[in-house]
Amino acid sequence: MKKRTTQTYSILLASMLGISSVVPASMMPVMAQTVRASATRTYAEGEMVSVNGGEGAIDASSDVSAFVGLEDFTFNATFTVTGSSVNSLFFLGDSTRQNNYITVYVNGHTIGVESRDASGAHQISGATVTLNDVDFSQQHKLTFTMDGDNLYRIYLDGEMVKEGSVSVNFSAGLFDSADYMGFGNGKRANGGNPYPLSGSIGDIELYDSALSEEDILSYHRGELGNAVYTYENAYGESVNDTEGLSAVKDLTQGSISVTASMILRTAR
Repeated sequence: MKKRTTQTYSILLASMLGISSVVPASMMPVMAQTVRASATRTYAEGEMVSVNGGEGAIDASSDVSAFVGLEDFTFNATFTVTGSSVNSLFFLGDSTRQNNYITVYVNGHTIGVESRDASGAHQISGATVTLNDVDFSQQHKLTFTMDGDNLYRIYLDGEMVKEGSVSVNFSAGLFDSADYMGFGNGKRANGGNPYPLSGSIGDIELYDSALSEEDILSYHRGELGNAVYTYENAYGESVNDTEGLSAVKDLTQGSISVTASMILRTAR
């Protein structure tokens, strides 16, 4: 069982208000915000890919080998669904068989996971949750994570909406001959339904580990992934970091995360 933990830090700036009620910077506690774990693979970063009945789906079959033989796994994605029936967001399987795959899907107001071994037998029981008050035609963030031979969890928009126990791994011993992986469509033999998506999908992250809840929620909150520059602990002073300029000066897009710490004292 492999757990992914966070090890680096994002920018930390401590600010002071120009009033006497603020505690001096020297008395401020040190704080830090962690940067999310790095994904094993990412797809459609910073964009939403439109898919219509499976047309336009993302084929990631060239990366199948990175996700075969795993005990643990995490899938993050941002999506919309406008189609009826089963809409696959993630699909991994053996395209030469009708029923040897795992898929994360939305069907009406239900989010579900279906896993079938080479014999077609279901491997994860009851992995569905119905959310009648959710409009899936609007953009949402979803996570499916599996701690092999232990449990699985489903998160939607920062809330865990389903948890269940499992007695199998994510893919080890189940999909050893997998040759297809995709987002927005599956691939099954003998006329098997590929569960085509109508909607959109993007900001996809796959991990070969079961992420901590902290890292899962940071995706839902939109916090930083891989930081190209960090600066820590600037207390009560301005910073002119010309040495760090080269890391950011040629960027065409990106995000900035700043944490400000202030402690106010009540006036007497």
